Amino acid sequence: MPLSHRLKAQSPALAQSAHAFGDQLRTDLRTWVLGRVPGDDTLIAPLKLNLALTASMTAYQSWRADEDFDVLTGRTSQCLDQAGAGFATPASL
Repeated sequence: MPLSHRLKAQSPALAQSAHAFGDQLRTDLRTWVLGRVPGDDTLIAPLKLNLALTASMTAYQSWRADEDFDVLTGRTSQCLDQAGAGFATPASL
């Protein structure tokens, strides 16, 4: 993954083709998740998936090509923790 990240940083064409692959992966993942949730969970499961995907993408976008993969996983954890904290906030705030 670090090599792929460096290559995409050097080649806009490669980055664009990877973007199309990412779109397809998100679509397939969403279909897979929705096919496995009970009928009464059709709101929460996609919400959790979207938050996880957004956290991952946010971490990835801030990950520089010269940084270790551990930096990406740490930032992803930070983003997921922050998203989780949003769930824990009372609605009255």
